[in-house]
Amino acid sequence: MDTVYGKYENSKNPTERILIECNVKSLPVDIFLIANKYEINIMRNKDAGAILGGKLGATLFCNGKPIIVYDDKLDTETKLITIAHEVGHIVLGHPLKDGMLARTFSLTDPRIEKAANIFAQRLLAPFPVLLGLGLRTAEEIASTCSIPIDIARDRAKKIESYGKNSYIQFSPIEKNVYEQFRGFVESRAG
Repeated sequence: MDTVYGKYENSKNPTERILIECNVKSLPVDIFLIANKYEINIMRNKDAGAILGGKLGATLFCNGKPIIVYDDKLDTETKLITIAHEVGHIVLGHPLKDGMLARTFSLTDPRIEKAANIFAQRLLAPFPVLLGLGLRTAEEIASTCSIPIDIARDRAKKIESYGKNSYIQFSPIEKNVYEQFRGFVESRAG
C-alpha cells in the first residue's frame, strides 16, 4: 500500500474523500475502520509506555508507520475526536520532525492544530449528513455523532448559519457522501 502520510495534503475535501474511500455509511463514523484502512496503528497511552505527558493524543512514526497514541482515561467522545484529529495530521501531511520516532506536527504552529481540528469535526460530523438527518441542536449532533458537545456546538452553528429553509448547493463530492449515507438517513427518518 502507498503511504498514507500526506495523501490528502493538497486535496480539496479530504474528509469527504476519506468517507467515500472507506465506504463509511453511518454515524457515528467508525474512526478505527478508517485508521485500519490506512494502516494507522492506534494505541492506548499505557500500552505505548506512557509517552503523552498530559496530552490527549499524539502521532508518532516508527519505521515509517504511523502510530496514534491516545490517553486511556478519555471518555468515548473525546477519544474519537482525538483520534480523528491525529488522523488529520497524518493524511494532511503535517511536517515531521527528524528521527525514527517523530511527532507529525509542530506544537508551536496553531494553523496546523486548527487544520487538524477542522478535519476531525468534518470527518466525524459530515455536514450533508447532519442536514439530511435534520439535526439542528448541539445535543442532537453530539449524541448522533458521538462527539464532545463543544465540537457539536461548532457544527450546529454552521447549520444555523445556513438558515432553516435556505437552499444549500452541495459540491459533487458532498452529494456523493450524502448518497453513500442515504440508507442510514432514511432509516432514521421513520
